Amino acid sequence: MATAKPLEPILAELLADHCSMMLLAVEASTQSIVAANIKACNLLDYPKKKLIGMDIGTIESGLTGMFYWQEVTNGNIQEIDTAESEFRRSDGSCIPIEKTVSKSIVGKKSYILISASDITTRLHTEDKLALISARLKSTLESTADGILAISGTGNIEGMNHRFSQMWNIPTSILSSNNDQMVLDHLFNSVKNPELLRDLINTPGKGEDTTTIKLNNGKLFELRSNPEQATLSRVFSCNDVTVRVRTQEALSESRENLQRLLDSMLEGAFGLDSKGICTFVNPAFLRILGFQNTHEVLGKHLHSLIHHSHADGSPYLASECKSHQAYKLRQSVHIDDEVFWRPDGTYLSVEYWTSPIIEDESNKITGTITTFVDITERKEIERMKKDLVLEKQRHLIASKNQAEAANKAKSEFLAIMSHEIRTPMNGVIGMTGLLLGTKLDKEGRQYAENIRISGEQMMRIINEILDFSKLEEGKMELDQAPFELSALVETVVESYTHESSKKNLALGYYIPEQIQGQYLGDIGRLRQILMNLVGNATKFTRAGEVFVEVSIDEVSNEKKLRFTVSDTGIGIPDTEKDKVFQSFTQVDTSTSRRYGGTGLGLAICKRLVKLMQGEIGVEQASGGGAAFWFSIPLKLIDNPISPVPTESASLINKKKVLIISSRHFNRYAIIKLCQQWKMIVWEVDNTAAAEELLLDQEKQSIKTDLIILDNNLSQSENFLAFLSSLKPERNYSILLLDSQPENHNESDHCHNLKLSHLYWPFRSTDLLTEIIHLTTDKAPEPTLHNDYETQLAVPSPTENNALSSMRILVAEDNPVNQMIAKAMLEKQGHEVDMVINGVQAVEAFQESSYQLILMDMHMPEMDGLEATRKIRELEGEQQKVVIVALTANALTSDREKCIAAGMNDYLSKPFNIAQLEALIAHWC
Repeated sequence: MATAKPLEPILAELLADHCSMMLLAVEASTQSIVAANIKACNLLDYPKKKLIGMDIGTIESGLTGMFYWQEVTNGNIQEIDTAESEFRRSDGSCIPIEKTVSKSIVGKKSYILISASDITTRLHTEDKLALISARLKSTLESTADGILAISGTGNIEGMNHRFSQMWNIPTSILSSNNDQMVLDHLFNSVKNPELLRDLINTPGKGEDTTTIKLNNGKLFELRSNPEQATLSRVFSCNDVTVRVRTQEALSESRENLQRLLDSMLEGAFGLDSKGICTFVNPAFLRILGFQNTHEVLGKHLHSLIHHSHADGSPYLASECKSHQAYKLRQSVHIDDEVFWRPDGTYLSVEYWTSPIIEDESNKITGTITTFVDITERKEIERMKKDLVLEKQRHLIASKNQAEAANKAKSEFLAIMSHEIRTPMNGVIGMTGLLLGTKLDKEGRQYAENIRISGEQMMRIINEILDFSKLEEGKMELDQAPFELSALVETVVESYTHESSKKNLALGYYIPEQIQGQYLGDIGRLRQILMNLVGNATKFTRAGEVFVEVSIDEVSNEKKLRFTVSDTGIGIPDTEKDKVFQSFTQVDTSTSRRYGGTGLGLAICKRLVKLMQGEIGVEQASGGGAAFWFSIPLKLIDNPISPVPTESASLINKKKVLIISSRHFNRYAIIKLCQQWKMIVWEVDNTAAAEELLLDQEKQSIKTDLIILDNNLSQSENFLAFLSSLKPERNYSILLLDSQPENHNESDHCHNLKLSHLYWPFRSTDLLTEIIHLTTDKAPEPTLHNDYETQLAVPSPTENNALSSMRILVAEDNPVNQMIAKAMLEKQGHEVDMVINGVQAVEAFQESSYQLILMDMHMPEMDGLEATRKIRELEGEQQKVVIVALTANALTSDREKCIAAGMNDYLSKPFNIAQLEALIAHWC
C-alpha cells in the first residue's frame, strides 16, 4: 500500500500549479530545471517531464539573462527584483517575460527560484501608446499654431516648439524648467499683461478667443479650451497680424474705392450673377440721365439700359457680349454698342467688363463695368473714315497713274533702247567690219575711235536700263559657278588700253587660300567691278590702280570683300555718301572734266544690296580713294593654285630685290614672291637700293633678281642706278612698265640679263619671267590658268573651225542686214536674207536651215509670230535653232522670245566674236 504524501507539499504543488505566473526552480551548480509549474509548461509548450532536467540556457534567450547565468556558473549568485528577458518556446519562438529571481539553499544545495509572467500584451500596448504619443507630439509640433497647456494649478504641462518660437522664449528659460520664468516672459511680452494673466489663471467655462497685442506690434489670437477632467486649459496661439492688418486695409480700401467711384468721370455699375444691379456711381446717373439710385439698384440692368441695338433691334441678355465676362471668366472690351437713357434716346459707349471672383472659393459672384460716352468720338471717327476713304480713292487713282507712268516709262525705255540700239548696231558692226579690212594708220585710228565712242554710248544706255530695272524691282540675279581669279583678271585686263595711255600701274592680288569656284551672278559681279575699276582709272592721272580680294568671314558661306584702291583725286569725307546717289558726282567740275551719267555707283550700290551685301568708300593711303564691297558667296570648289607646284619650286629660296614707289602693287609682288618662298627685300627708291646692294656685297650676299618699276625711268637716278650695277655681279633685271615705248634703258644695262613685263600682268606671267631670269631654263609660254578663258569674250578666228552652214537672217533694216551677212560670210557660212516674218516662214518651208537669226520687230509679221509659225510647222521634232536678234534689252523681252519657241537671244549691237560664240554653242 502506497504511503500517502504529506499534506503540505501537496498543497504547495497545488498552489504553484494554480499560480498565474511561471514558476521554475533551477539547481545552481548544474543549472538544471528541477521544478516547474503548469503555467510554465503551458507557456513554454513543454511537458513537465521533458522540462524537468533541461538546462536553463535552453530556455533563456535574453542577452542579459545569458550574462546572468554566466555569473551563476562562476559562483556569483545574485537576486533580481525585476528584469525583462525572453524565454524560448519548444517551437523556437520567443516570448517576452518579466521575471523575479531569488536564491534558496535546501540542505547543502543552492537553488535559484524564478517567477515570470508573459508581458507580450503589455509591450504591445506600450508600443501603441508610444506611437500615439509620438504622433500626437508630431502633430502638435507640425501645426502652424502655438500650443500651450496649463494645469488647474497654473503650472505649465507642455508647449510645442512653435509656441516658444512665436513668443521668442529664450533657450535659457526653457532649459531651466521653471514655469514661473516662462510665464513672466509671456506677461512681459504683451501690452496688457493683466489680460493675459487672467486668461491663463482663470479656468473658464467654455471655449474662448482673445486677441493679444505684443510689445513688438504683432497680434496673437489665443483660443482656449478647458479640459474638465483635469481642470487644465489648452491655449492655441495664432499670429493674426497680417490678417488683422489686411482686414483694416480692406476696410480702408473699400472706403477709398467708394470715394474713387464717387469721383470717377466714367460711369460704373456692378451686377450679381443674375444680372441684378448691386451698385452704381454718380457718373452713371449723370451720363445716362437717372435721377437717383433707386431707379436702378435691384433692377435687371440689361433690360433697363442695354436692351436694344442702335438700330432698335432686340439685344438679348444671353447674347450680350459683356456676358462673356461672367460666362467665360474673362474681361471684355466693347466699343461698338449703345446704352439707352430713360427718355428713350441712346448714346454710343465704350465699356470694360470684368468678373468679380472670390479669392477663397474662386467663385464668380458678379461683374463690374465701367463705361464712357463716345458719341462725339464716333462721329469724328465716321468723318475721318469718310476722309480716309476719299484719300484711298485718291491714292488708288495716284497709284494707277504712277503705274501707268511706270509702264509708259518702261515702254519709252524699251522703244528708246530699240531705236538707239538699231543704229548703234550699224555703227559698231560696220566699224568692226571696217577694222577687219586693210586701213592706213590714220584710218584705223579713226575707226578705232568710232568703235570706242559706240561702246561708250552702249554703256550709257545699259546703265539707264539697269537703273530702271533696279528701281522697279525687276532685276533678277543668276546663280552659276565661276572662278574668282578669272573674274578679277578679265576685269583688270579689260582696262589695259586705258591704263597704258595714262602710264598707270594696274594690278591685283588674290590670296591663294581664297581662290576657287564660287556660286553667284558673275555678270553682275563683273559689272560692279568694271564700274569701280573704270572709275578708278578715269579719276587717276598718275600712279596706280589696285584690286584686292580678301575675306571677312571664314565659313562655308564666305563673305568676300573686293577693294579697288587708286592714287587719284580722292573723295572728301563729307561727300562719301553722295557718290552713291543717282545722277550725282562729287561736284559739277568733276562731271565737266571726266564726264559720266552719275548712275554707275548708284547701280553698284543697288546691285550689292540685291546680293545681300554692303558697299562703301574710304580714303586710300596716298590720298586716293578705296571703294569696297562685300557680299556672301558660297565656295563650291576648293582653291586650285594657278601656279604649278613644280614651277614655283624652281625659285624657292631665290633672293629678290623689289624697287617700286607704287605702294599697292609693290605689296602684291611681295606677297606673290613670299608665296613662292623667295627671300625678299623691298625699297621705294634707287638710292636705297644702291645702299642695300652695297651692304649685301660686303656680306657676300648675291641677289638673284632685281624687279624694278619703270615709273622711276624719267629720273636721272634711275639711269644712274642701272649704270652703277657691276657687271661682275651678273644681276638679272625685270623691268615693270605700262608702255612698251618707255624703253630707253638699253645703253645703261651693260651685260645685264634683262626682261620686261607690262601692267597689268598675271601672277603666272610674273612667275614665268622670274624663272627665266633666275634659272637656266629657257623662257616658256606664259603659265596661264586653265580657266583663263572662262570669262573672256571669244575673238573671231581667221581660219574658222566651224563647218559651213546655211543660215537664214530675218532683218528689215538694210544696214543690219549688211552687217549680219558680212559677219556670217567672213566665218564661211551661206546666208539667205528676208525682210519680214512672212518671208521667213516661206523661206523655212522652201529650204533647209541649221540656224535662223530672227529680228523681233519686223513689218507684216514680227519675229515672235514667225517663230511660233515655224515651230508649228516642225511639230514635236524641232531641229532648226532660232536665235532672236533684237535691239530690245529688257528681261521681259528674253522671256517673250523663249516663250515663243526661240532657243536663245542676242542683243544688238553685237560683234563678230559674240556671233561666232553663239553659233559655236548651238551648232
